[in-house]
Amino acid sequence: MRVLQAKTLITPPTAPPTFCGAFGTALAEVLSRHVEVTEIDDERDFYRTFTKEIRHARPSL
Repeated sequence: MRVLQAKTLITPPTAPPTFCGAFGTALAEVLSRHVEVTEIDDERDFYRTFTKEIRHARPSL
């Protein structure tokens, strides 16, 4: 079993690339096709932002 921290796979576009081996690099590439990071919230701001995004969502989040 391989364990990778989410912060090494899903990062803002302005973050420097992190090396996570061949498996991690391949997984990050697949995720990048399906996930767009627009901002990062901590545990205090997450639910406020999440609620706002749900209220404004039309076809998808």
